[in-house]
Amino acid sequence: MKDGKIVMIKRGRAPAKGKWSFPSGFIELGETPEEAALRELKEESGVTGKILGLIGAYYEDSEVYGDLLVIMYLVKATGGEIRAGDDAVDARLFSKEAIPKFKFTSFRDSWERAGRMCRELCLYLE
Repeated sequence: MKDGKIVMIKRGRAPAKGKWSFPSGFIELGETPEEAALRELKEESGVTGKILGLIGAYYEDSEVYGDLLVIMYLVKATGGEIRAGDDAVDARLFSKEAIPKFKFTSFRDSWERAGRMCRELCLYLE
């Protein structure tokens, strides 16, 4: 989240190349899931952030990578300027009404849960 909107990137590679999604990626050796989430956020969108909470963990069957464990966090932006980087071809802020449809089941489910978490934390999305 940044300024009441959602940070999203347009994927530059498969799976779902050209589709909008949340910044995401893989955990590197010696990295915690939280560190990986914040690193991928910065690498793909130019935004730095603070984790507010765990949204959930999901199983995803990827056409490219096979079985995946997807760990989703609610993150509030703390700095940086939005820009596409790393595996992204575009990066933008979306209002909650303008969120594109997600290719991945884990992203659709976590978006619903994130909305509930925001209401519980008294965070408001535009």
